[in-house]
Amino acid sequence: MIEIIGEEEINLDTLYAQYNPSRNRYYKLVSKSMLIKDSPHVDFLRQYEHNKDFKYSKTNYYKMHQLYGKKHPWINQKCGKFLTLYNRIKEGKEVDKIIALKNENKYEIYEGHHRASCFILIKRSIIILDIGVLK
Repeated sequence: MIEIIGEEEINLDTLYAQYNPSRNRYYKLVSKSMLIKDSPHVDFLRQYEHNKDFKYSKTNYYKMHQLYGKKHPWINQKCGKFLTLYNRIKEGKEVDKIIALKNENKYEIYEGHHRASCFILIKRSIIILDIGVLK
């Protein structure tokens, strides 16, 4: 459970994916760093935008879900939903706020990895986050 304690404006270049002890070893296999800007999520959207031969199964985002134990139909559905979200955000449609946890001097996404990745691709560098604490 998380309790929202406020909101802050932050630069997306400084936002981290949440550390998850059970998944972190897999995440590191498909990501340059824990910064969301280096994530398989952002890479997936870049490939979608710039690769004529784009295929879900050729992305690190797809591989990440395979490493997490997900199967092909589930991953394909997840990829489709992600692109739907991306296109909604590109069209300027409202989406829920991203929730982050402050961990030492950095912010880790608790909820909203996909939304943050979309904002990075549409070149929105500053966003307002809800800041939470785990209860």
